[in-house]
Amino acid sequence: MDSAPQIGLSGECAELIFKRAMSAGRAAAAAELEQVYGKSARLYLKGVLLLEFLLDSAHDETDKTVLNQYKSLFEQRLFVTE
Repeated sequence: MDSAPQIGLSGECAELIFKRAMSAGRAAAAAELEQVYGKSARLYLKGVLLLEFLLDSAHDETDKTVLNQYKSLFEQRLFVTE
């Protein structure tokens, strides 16, 4: 996904939140590879919370599906790292 979902927030705000969630996921994966599981779990949780916020504001079903997919993947990794 190259751009943030279009939701009730301004496009710029939604894009910043989405990018931050993706950044948290990448950092969490890197921490997981380094076996720093506490940091990894915190970052995955941060990503989940940001995606949940976007989901609460999303109107388009396609956007909701994509956000839920990312959220589910982050939650799976969070479960492994806890």
